[in-house]
Amino acid sequence: MVTYVNDARSHYDSILTMNLRSEKGLQGRVVQDVITRPARKVANIQGTEGRIEWVANLTASGDAVYLYRPGMPDKITPVHKKRPEDFIAVVRHVWATVKDNKPSVLDLQRGLDTALVLAAAHESEARKARVRIDWTVGYTPEAIVTCG
Repeated sequence: MVTYVNDARSHYDSILTMNLRSEKGLQGRVVQDVITRPARKVANIQGTEGRIEWVANLTASGDAVYLYRPGMPDKITPVHKKRPEDFIAVVRHVWATVKDNKPSVLDLQRGLDTALVLAAAHESEARKARVRIDWTVGYTPEAIVTCG
């Protein structure tokens, strides 16, 4: 589901919600909301024995990770950081990758994968139908196939 804003200055998706399923059966939901203030960044992982939740910028000093397990007390782990630390690890990683000519999880392939998933979400909204990605086709519009 996508909410689009089209005004005199720009055209963008203000809220985008995706329900995803991987080839291996993992399921998840992504919500991108660029208009709500204050901004909130949260990631949840639900498992058979509990749930982990990461909350970005929970306090001025950093993030927090919560562990929730049935029948056990909740565990909160603060993750202290300074704002420049958000980016310095990425910069160091990219530099080491370039310098040592090693593969990276931040490579172009991951960016293309992400772009195709986002394109599929927008195409699903346009078609008013569920879609899947045929990864064998490559990074083309033909890779987005209507389900059913």
